[in-house]
Amino acid sequence: MIEVQYRTIHTHAWATANEVVTMTTGQRTKFNNADDTYMEYFRLSSEIFARAFDRIAGVCSEKTNSELLEKFSYLDATTSISHRLRHLNMAREQIDHFNGGVVLKFAPDGSLTVFYVPRFENAMEFYFKIEKSNPDDDVVLVNSSEAGHIRSAYRNYFSDTSEFLSLLESARTIISEDGDGVAYEPG
Repeated sequence: MIEVQYRTIHTHAWATANEVVTMTTGQRTKFNNADDTYMEYFRLSSEIFARAFDRIAGVCSEKTNSELLEKFSYLDATTSISHRLRHLNMAREQIDHFNGGVVLKFAPDGSLTVFYVPRFENAMEFYFKIEKSNPDDDVVLVNSSEAGHIRSAYRNYFSDTSEFLSLLESARTIISEDGDGVAYEPG
């Protein structure tokens, strides 16, 4: 079996971010099984990309650019998705230089704390201590003898979403500068 995916740079970045959010939040946006705010975040970001880069209207063609950007900004602020993705990128960079176990703690506000398992401590015991002391957080143990193995084994957690975030910022600027009078071709 062979799967071929034909994507533009921005659709690939969007799909990667979608997959990372699915893996790190438990919100199964990739499978259309998530909280409405998460689904709407990706629906609106898709529309922003379509207007800015493909110059077409997508799934939110009824919204003006101003309405689209306002709604997206509100959702981004309430879900902290972009914030979480930035923190995952920072964790990826830190782990590139570390061998051993790592515990990732995602707080409800989207912040991420990286704990390195002490050299002579049992990784599972260390993980359970952090999980027990942070019951409202999503705690994940990532354990391997080499950083490269960690990134390989948990590639969705460590996928680089900086391209998505950069493209999203550019796209928001483009359609903001377009104003509300621009007519986009139907997608």
